[in-house]
Amino acid sequence: MTEQNAAPMQTFETLKLPAPLAKALDSMGFLTPTPIQAQAIPPALEGRDLIACAQTGTGKTGAFGIPMVTSLIEAGPSNSPGPRALILVPTRELAQQVTDVLGALTRYTPQIKTVLVIGGTSMHQQVRALRGRPQIVIATPGRLCDHLQQRSISLQGVQTLVLDEADRMLDMGFAPQLNQILRQVPKTRQTLLFSATLPPEIERLAVEMLRNPARVAIGAVSKPVEKIQQSTVEASGKTKNEVLLDLVNARPGSIIIFARTKHRTDRVAKYLGQYSLPVARIHGDRTQGQRTRAMDGFRSGEFRILVATDIAARGLDISHIAHVINYDLPQVPEDYVHRIGRTARAGAEGEAVSILTPEDKEMWGRIQKLIGGKSGSKSAGPRANPQPQPQRPAAPGAARPAGPGNPRRRRRWGSRPGSGPRA
Repeated sequence: MTEQNAAPMQTFETLKLPAPLAKALDSMGFLTPTPIQAQAIPPALEGRDLIACAQTGTGKTGAFGIPMVTSLIEAGPSNSPGPRALILVPTRELAQQVTDVLGALTRYTPQIKTVLVIGGTSMHQQVRALRGRPQIVIATPGRLCDHLQQRSISLQGVQTLVLDEADRMLDMGFAPQLNQILRQVPKTRQTLLFSATLPPEIERLAVEMLRNPARVAIGAVSKPVEKIQQSTVEASGKTKNEVLLDLVNARPGSIIIFARTKHRTDRVAKYLGQYSLPVARIHGDRTQGQRTRAMDGFRSGEFRILVATDIAARGLDISHIAHVINYDLPQVPEDYVHRIGRTARAGAEGEAVSILTPEDKEMWGRIQKLIGGKSGSKSAGPRANPQPQPQRPAAPGAARPAGPGNPRRRRRWGSRPGSGPRA
């Protein structure tokens, strides 16, 4: 692999992009590229394969979307029966966000049609949309393989292949589907691989898929954003819900809570709902309609709290998330970075709190090793000037709300850097 060392571009104007795309960028307020865009777009415009590594929320969709749309505009009309550009993503939510960005980039090029191919929605409607000969298909691997088996899509005309959040796709077990898809796309193509981490599995995939790629990396991808205030609070299995309620009541603004499993996500959302807190939930067993309503409600402020599995740890780009609470630690240390990266977006500040039980000590030690042991520098208790939500009478059979003023005392881990239990 070759390293991309050329001086990064300073403005989009220097690229001399097609007029319709330049107009779209201007209408979107895109004047100055993000660091990943500045380094990734030039080699991609040259037609080179690319490996780009950066944290989530750094503008990766624009980094591959701008050169992709440029190529489609310059190539002109096509007689290909299938798409000329294919974008693979791990989750439905990320697929929808990529679709939204691509829709904005192609605002003034109506001839470039985009189709979203994801699970949880009607196959029949997707087949009809694919018959309209879109130039761009954005898909999750599983649903795309369903269409390949039904022969409702051909990938023989794909000229640009994008793998977004490639490490997450492998983590989610999509390797067999990716192999099936790769057998269907032409060997002569441009491949753009974007990933937040570069484990050995990604390096092997890159060797198999890419030809003499340029390689760019922005920042330390295993480190959280510096503006995220990280802290921990200790609990037992019996007190975990009350600790969570304390944390929620003491923090104004929007909150995303991560739980380990679908069942625990449902249980946590139900518990908070018993106190009339505006809460929504998403996980893999929810229908696409339910997931969309939850996301739209959280984005609009209808729901102040979103409880989710790691399905929302990546690709969830909502700028106003003030707090992340890890009700459960993730099963993979790298996912901790992606989870807390949902806050402190677009230069804002944010807070991440992790509830730790004795069973979490080993995983917390692995997380600390990954991020350099700098989290947990402040206690996670109520703030000096808390703005709690009004307390409601407990629902029948519900645990008593602890509230920020509850005199229950807890030990907290990480009162200063390097302190507290470490594995």
